[in-house]
Amino acid sequence: MTVSARDQRIVQDCMDTDEPTIVFRAQDKLMLSVLQHYRERALAEGATDDFIAAVDQRHKEVTDWQLAHPYGIKTPDLRPGEPTS
Repeated sequence: MTVSARDQRIVQDCMDTDEPTIVFRAQDKLMLSVLQHYRERALAEGATDDFIAAVDQRHKEVTDWQLAHPYGIKTPDLRPGEPTS
């Protein structure tokens, strides 16, 4: 899978700010639950249909990736000695 220019821009924006950020990867076995909860809250907060469609598309992409890589899914962790910020 090729990383889209939009995803590259988002990651770069996160690195170029002092704002706290977090990244979830498809290999994280909890990501689908996070996306589902995020979608529900976004709907409740009045997110646009286009935004909800984008979240749904990412949910599908993660689902497809996890189905294709069942041994690549893992419980979230930090590398030994890795700081949280």
